[in-house]
Amino acid sequence: CHGGFGYLLSRSLLLRLRPHLDGCRGDILSARPDEWLGRCLIDSLGVGCVSQHQGQQYRSFELAKNRDPEKEGSSAFLSAFAVHPVSEGTLMYRLHKRFSALELERAYSEIEQLQNCPKKAQG
Repeated sequence: CHGGFGYLLSRSLLLRLRPHLDGCRGDILSARPDEWLGRCLIDSLGVGCVSQHQGQQYRSFELAKNRDPEKEGSSAFLSAFAVHPVSEGTLMYRLHKRFSALELERAYSEIEQLQNCPKKAQG
């Protein structure tokens, strides 16, 4: 597991992992917290990383250094669940702005489609 993009964990998995955390801290020697958590999940619970669960696909996108999120329009970026690396706080705000704008565009598009439905039915 490479956790650079983060982990999505269920509450039940966290509850199962909790009793093992102290043991993992002593057993796993890693300076990287994401690597440590991944090893703890695998060693303690036998749970590995997956990119899909219950039919939902989770994609990540590696943002190139100095890349402007406003100019990123690839399908890989647009369908990403997580973007990495986010090296500074201002980049997080810019990513939030970009994804919020995309959601707003989708909402306006859906509203337009719904408004056109009665027109089609009437005439």
